[in-house]
Amino acid sequence: MAMRSNVHELSHIARFCRARTKDYFRFDPFLHLRFDRDPRKNREIQGERLSPEEIVALEMADHQRVGALLKKYDRVVCGEFVPLKTDRVFSCGAGEGSFDVSSTGLIRPVHFSYWVAD
Repeated sequence: MAMRSNVHELSHIARFCRARTKDYFRFDPFLHLRFDRDPRKNREIQGERLSPEEIVALEMADHQRVGALLKKYDRVVCGEFVPLKTDRVFSCGAGEGSFDVSSTGLIRPVHFSYWVAD
């Protein structure tokens, strides 16, 4: 997670992760409020959020990330629209490619699905 309290370490975190993974490194700047609506913890979360301008600056400063985005731009952004073959209004791939482990050891299919308080 990229947040106010660790943004100064993000380049070091990226270097550490890239040296130890065969896949890729990415950061997530989107801090979601708690499902249980705890006002004290939600204020803390809001205080950790980066501004949109700060997020864009982080994205642009990571040349590997920008290169990967540009490489896939034509396919992802300008590619031909292919509708999903489903009759559902909403489709979700939660848990199909990744998951999140909470600080309490709870496995979640999506990072921001806080169904219990941590």
